[in-house]
Amino acid sequence: MSNNPGFRHTFNDLYEASDGKEYNWSNGLFSGWLGNTPTCLGSVCCFPCSRGYLTSKAGGKFWPSCLMNTFGCGFGDCSHNIVARRSLREERGIRGTIIEDYCVLACCNACAAAQEMNELGVTTEMVKKDFRDRKSTATSGSSPSRAQGSAVAAPPQSAPVQKEMSDI
Repeated sequence: MSNNPGFRHTFNDLYEASDGKEYNWSNGLFSGWLGNTPTCLGSVCCFPCSRGYLTSKAGGKFWPSCLMNTFGCGFGDCSHNIVARRSLREERGIRGTIIEDYCVLACCNACAAAQEMNELGVTTEMVKKDFRDRKSTATSGSSPSRAQGSAVAAPPQSAPVQKEMSDI
């Protein structure tokens, strides 16, 4: 790493170890913060949302991932986050092992999410656009009569009533 004799590590030694270049990451765990600060801050402030966004970008569903990371604190590392990080590594040709993925996720989940978002090139503008697209799709698909300007919406259909045992 450096020419530093002995066992005392300098800040540069620690920074070089986390810059990701040895493993082919485009950004390290801590070095991506300067280039994409809003996205990195977003993953710290709302880690479950950033994980949900990463899952949706990989073709999964946003809400299950977001909820697992919200309510499964501690268990989220052991489940789909490790698999998602590994599949991103394999897709991008990044070296590493599942043990290293677990250690990164256990030490700093938000840093790992920020690193993965930086690797995918996610920006705040992309997130805003995806949110607007999802919102407009949900609004336009919810009621066709409202989209045409009609003030009266069709009444919701009720579920069929189950018969009681005595009625059978």
